[in-house]
Amino acid sequence: MHFLKPVLKALRASGRPAGSRGKARRRNRTLRTETLETRQVLSATALQVQVENLSSDDGLYLTPFWTAFHDGSFDVASPNRPAANFPGLELLAEEGDTSEISQAFNDTSSGVAATILAPGGFGGAPVFDPGEVVTEVIDVDDPGVNRYFSFATMVIPSNDAFLANTGRRAHRLFNADGDFRGPTTITLYGRHVWDAGTEVNNPAGGAAFSTEGGDSVDENGTIQRLGSLDEFIGTGLPTGDDLGTA
Repeated sequence: MHFLKPVLKALRASGRPAGSRGKARRRNRTLRTETLETRQVLSATALQVQVENLSSDDGLYLTPFWTAFHDGSFDVASPNRPAANFPGLELLAEEGDTSEISQAFNDTSSGVAATILAPGGFGGAPVFDPGEVVTEVIDVDDPGVNRYFSFATMVIPSNDAFLANTGRRAHRLFNADGDFRGPTTITLYGRHVWDAGTEVNNPAGGAAFSTEGGDSVDENGTIQRLGSLDEFIGTGLPTGDDLGTA
């Protein structure tokens, strides 16, 4: 089962969108912050970024989607290392809060970071419901330097499950001259979900975005592949529904 499919397409100020407009598979909720026809882009390249949650209707949600374009030096996460080694990752993986990772990025990188919200999320929260798709345009300054793309989002409900690239240069969008390499699709499946190792996985143990309650327990582990979220099936969600598939 795949959770989401971010699609990145380069759009020049004087050009047309490369490809068709994204549409929700089950829900017609699409956010476009602005159109390139009315946008003034000088030294930057405008990228159209689309995020879609491909979970089934009774499946998993995703928190606001953090994105960054950089020179290949920023690490979001790496396997077998504590999440504490990556500023902002623990807060993102446990609560879906991108403020700390954005601050860490801004402190160490000359690139650009943006958090993509899904305003149609449950209960007013800007999370990605199953089937929801959001498209946003992001200006990338100096694409010859900021050639690489990184991302991160929390999988909910969970204690500390997240999706992110674990290689600083896993996704190269531009060449050294700043030319876009072409439309890129990144499809993530259940086997790509990471466990931050910061909290014990327990539906009744303080899992974020769950109505089960309880107190979380520190795990003091390292970042590992998450084997399964099946134990969260039946967990109550703020929507009033229960998680049906994971």
